[in-house]
Amino acid sequence: ELNLDMCPPSTVSGIYAAHAKLRILSIKNSGITSLAAVLVPVGRKVLRKLAPMIFNDEPAKGLNPEHVWSSLVVLKLSNCGIVQIDQSLHFFPAVQLLDLSRNSIAHIVHLQDCISLKYLDLSHNRIRALSNLERVIGSVVRLDVSHNEIESLDGIGKIYSMEKLAVGNNKICDFEEVVNISKLPNLEA
Repeated sequence: ELNLDMCPPSTVSGIYAAHAKLRILSIKNSGITSLAAVLVPVGRKVLRKLAPMIFNDEPAKGLNPEHVWSSLVVLKLSNCGIVQIDQSLHFFPAVQLLDLSRNSIAHIVHLQDCISLKYLDLSHNRIRALSNLERVIGSVVRLDVSHNEIESLDGIGKIYSMEKLAVGNNKICDFEEVVNISKLPNLEA
């Protein structure tokens, strides 16, 4: 387990050296604007080849198995100034809990290879749309997208594994939006 809090971005380096053994990685209040620069040892060329959406069940092609964080189950990157979810998330198939809260993320992409993902916290970001979300986080059980700029719940209605959902403090004005989530068979809260 590695917890870093209030570390200047220049000191958050060398974490990848422990990628084979780390189970929990928490970086908070640290000003990391690029996930790839901190978490992945490959060049930009390799990262560009990893598409933001993968519509089949195959993992991203081009990933070297020795670069994958196969033991990491908890990844918390809260209040780090992250502006986008980049291709580095393709390298985390075992992550079950992902906390990207309190950043400046506008789009939910690059999570489809996080095949073990069950808990996702994207609260306090700048997310506006959730359409096609089931293609990116189809097996998530708990999702927190509160305190964003979401106007429609379209996209959540097909995440059939969803048990708990937090969407408070958004820009949802129409009660009809609740219809999009009322059909979820496992929704408890």
